[in-house]
Amino acid sequence: MDAQGRPMVQADWLDRGDGLADETVYAVLPEVNGRVWVSTNNGLMLWDPETSRVRQFTLPDGLQALEFNRAVAYRSERGYFYFGGINGVNQFRPEVFGSLRAPPRVLLQEVRVNGRVIDLANVQDNPLRLRHDENDLEVQFVGLNFADPQRVRYAFKLSGLDGNWIDAGSRRQARYASLRPGTYSFQVRAANSDGVWSEDSMLLTATVAAPPWATPWALAAYGLLLMLVATAIHVENLRRRRALESQVAARTAALTEQQALVERQARDLEQALEARTVLFANVSHEFRTPLTLIKTSLDRLDRDGSNPEAVTLGRRYLRRLLKLVDQLMDFSRLSHEQCDAGRKPWPLGRMVRMTVDGFSAVAEERGIELIVEVEHGWRTRCQQEQIEKIVLNLLTNALKFTPAGGQVRVRLEAADDGARLSVADSGRGIPDENLESIFERFYRVPAVEQEEVSGAGIGLALVWEAARANGGRVSVTSRVGEGSCFSVFLPAWREPHTAAPMVLLTEHEHARDIEALKPVVQRRDQAEPASNSVRPTVLVIEDNADMRAHLRDLLDSHWCVLEAADGDAGRAMARSEMPDVIVSDIMMPGLSGLELLESLRSDIKTSHIPIMLLTARQDHDTRVQAFTLQADDFLPKPFEDDEFCVRLGSMMDARRRLRDQLRRELGADAPRRTSIDRDALDIGQRDRELLERLHAWVESHYPDPGIKVADLADATLVDVRTLQRKLKSLLDRTPAAYLQEFRLQMAREMLADSDRSVKDIASSCGFSTPQAFSKIFTQVEGLPPSRWRKLLIREGDVE
Repeated sequence: MDAQGRPMVQADWLDRGDGLADETVYAVLPEVNGRVWVSTNNGLMLWDPETSRVRQFTLPDGLQALEFNRAVAYRSERGYFYFGGINGVNQFRPEVFGSLRAPPRVLLQEVRVNGRVIDLANVQDNPLRLRHDENDLEVQFVGLNFADPQRVRYAFKLSGLDGNWIDAGSRRQARYASLRPGTYSFQVRAANSDGVWSEDSMLLTATVAAPPWATPWALAAYGLLLMLVATAIHVENLRRRRALESQVAARTAALTEQQALVERQARDLEQALEARTVLFANVSHEFRTPLTLIKTSLDRLDRDGSNPEAVTLGRRYLRRLLKLVDQLMDFSRLSHEQCDAGRKPWPLGRMVRMTVDGFSAVAEERGIELIVEVEHGWRTRCQQEQIEKIVLNLLTNALKFTPAGGQVRVRLEAADDGARLSVADSGRGIPDENLESIFERFYRVPAVEQEEVSGAGIGLALVWEAARANGGRVSVTSRVGEGSCFSVFLPAWREPHTAAPMVLLTEHEHARDIEALKPVVQRRDQAEPASNSVRPTVLVIEDNADMRAHLRDLLDSHWCVLEAADGDAGRAMARSEMPDVIVSDIMMPGLSGLELLESLRSDIKTSHIPIMLLTARQDHDTRVQAFTLQADDFLPKPFEDDEFCVRLGSMMDARRRLRDQLRRELGADAPRRTSIDRDALDIGQRDRELLERLHAWVESHYPDPGIKVADLADATLVDVRTLQRKLKSLLDRTPAAYLQEFRLQMAREMLADSDRSVKDIASSCGFSTPQAFSKIFTQVEGLPPSRWRKLLIREGDVE
């Protein structure tokens, strides 16, 4: 009852989990005793609310069908229940169906071990003892229930293996494979259709014996064996430990001896390095004597006035060599000299200003704004000559790499640990990945290598070493496209400014660097030849401008000279201009000479061009690599001018001989040849394949009078311009002339070997008209076709 005294109804939800056979309910009829009959899609159910048991009735119980109709149910006055289904109506009295209280009785029916049937008499009374390999067990059982045997349900469990009961449904068989050694009990219980379960029945007890190797005796043997092995291992470890101690003692003695040897070798190496440094300095010093003689000779030539350009060029390279020798000698001295704390102080700021003022004129000449900002009173005990060379190297580098219209700023200011000398420029800048390497000896930034900027990569290394030798340090900041700033931190201090005489210790280096920075003016006194049409064309690829100028002057009288400053520009010019010969240096920025050679040989447009390599590298591997890549000639530097000209002329003569031989192989004298003698002709694989494709295509299509040059180009897989240039270079013929010569030769063979008419032969050989054929034939042979045939027959009769 609720708070108002009204009766309350409690409802429960039932589903398959509560034992329902189906959850689709069509009709419900209750009995007087409380039991409920329910029609579903899966038969008829009887539910007892007191026990919550559900009993299902199906087709074997006499139902007209498993599926019933919705709401078709009726209870008559006489107590009959009616349920309508899809195949009729079921009528019954509900009180007839009582509960099945007695559960089934479970019996053992059959036992199989490894597929073999076991006698049940030996199983029910005594445990079944099995060997270790008899571990496949199969049990069959039955639950006796005569009232409703079809609905008996089973559950079984093998104690020792199964933790829970296994619901087998109506299945009366259980199988266990690969049982481990141990004792097992097989239990079964059964339930009738009302869900009344029998007591647990133990039908079988079985013991699977352990294998021989797992018996207690075997385990004891294993333990004993393990103890013996452990004892043997312990004894062996003791023996090895003693042997290892002996080895360690011997190795320690050997290491002690080796350490003494290393110390001796280190002393010897130090002495050798010192001797090398002294030798290096002596050799650098000895360079100055021949350089002085060269300078004297240049001075004499200059006084004679015979060749001012040669004198200017010689002096410029003489200054470069002198600077290189001086820098090498500076390195030698830096290896042995250190900053002397007792050296007399000198005015650092005045030296910086005097040095920068000396470069003002050359900076103005180069169109560069040179700014100097020096704080007065700075003094230092650093070695003056080395600090002057630091300023010279940084300033010359800044002016050299700053374009016209740029700015170079030199500052001397206070820093945390002394004075900071900085040189900033607005040049190209240095990439971040190169900043760590620029102070290494002989290192040059790759971007600098691609431009004609002289240098050996020693200046910045000298700045680094000189700064360290004087107790200072060097740093650099740079941004590509904006410029660089080099800072040298030196031990220095400021004093009240006092006037005192100041003399630069590097005046000759000062004057030499200023002279080297002056712009070079190229003079051409010779007039250009009037016409280049009859001269062969040579492409000179050389990154050194002076060497290019020398080669140009050497070849200009007999060749039409084209120039390129690096490998990439040379490759582009070779493809666009198609020169007769290429002369290339090997060591060039960007694309090297060997890479250029490989690129040109792999390109069908340029694979036929003769190439001569010039290089200062004369090692065997370089020569082998050059000729492997099909270089036509290899000339080491320095070379004699007359030898260079003779070799270049010989290359052109060899090319002319090759043309003549190719015309004999594939030209008018051999129309039936379809391939080229690979051993007889010195041409590349690509050129050989092109000529073979051309010859084969012409041989099969020459009767067609409508052939155009574009058809020949398509057949050879190149464009028309490339085909024209190729045939002109290889055969000295145009594509049209080559086709005409082939047709004429075929016509000669037909005139000599057959009686066909001239008109028929002209048509068969691809000539547009007999008149055109006669005209062309007469121009070549000097006789009309008919008279040429008669003369040929007459000569044959005479023979």
